[in-house]
Amino acid sequence: MKKSFYLIAFSLILFAACKKDNPTPVDNNNNNGGAQLTCRYDTVYSSQQGTEIYAYDDKDRIAKITRILNGKETISLYTYTGNKVLMQNEDQTVHYILNNNGFADTVLMDIKGLGYIQVFNTYNSQNQIVKIIQDMEIGGNEVYLEMEQTYLNGNNNTSKILFEGDELILVNEYHLDKENVFKEMEYKTQFIPSNKNLMKASYMDGDLNQSFTYQFDAQNKVISRKIIGPDTQENSETFVWKCK
Repeated sequence: MKKSFYLIAFSLILFAACKKDNPTPVDNNNNNGGAQLTCRYDTVYSSQQGTEIYAYDDKDRIAKITRILNGKETISLYTYTGNKVLMQNEDQTVHYILNNNGFADTVLMDIKGLGYIQVFNTYNSQNQIVKIIQDMEIGGNEVYLEMEQTYLNGNNNTSKILFEGDELILVNEYHLDKENVFKEMEYKTQFIPSNKNLMKASYMDGDLNQSFTYQFDAQNKVISRKIIGPDTQENSETFVWKCK
């Protein structure tokens, strides 16, 4: 029961971290991790999340995400002030507080009618998230957990989760021959560093948590991704990229 509830809560806010390829501090004028953005989403089609349309400001930061699901349109607006980013829509408000390297130390999420999630990240000198504290109240259930993360080949390979007296182990596998083409967009939407390689699968205490399969175009951009969860529920995504 504890593991099932944890998986539900954990799926609400998923953090992946890695060693940066370039140690140059983040340029907060464009929020792209200090590297020139080459490709970004225009549109993402998801079998579970509907259609998401991305709009950017003149500094190449995300300004608006429009989601269309079951005929309902939800607009998320991003506001940037110093080291703080505010994301708001009719269902939730999220505050990202960034450190001097441009990564989120603190994430405060208020989910309308459901509860809140507070996330506190600790980084090492290589800009890897080595510890995560999550304090949340979801549907009247109060949860506090800690997660300690280790890395291999630039990827978060193992997380030890301390949850209500239990210890859970999350193990991640990667396609080591495939660079993570999502890392620029993961930074732009979550303000954290990303894994070096594409995720292949994750296992919670030995049981399959998620598996990932991809299709690529001639430029090695991911044009589709299929994610299968622990209950065999499937989410298929198609990506439309704009490159410069």
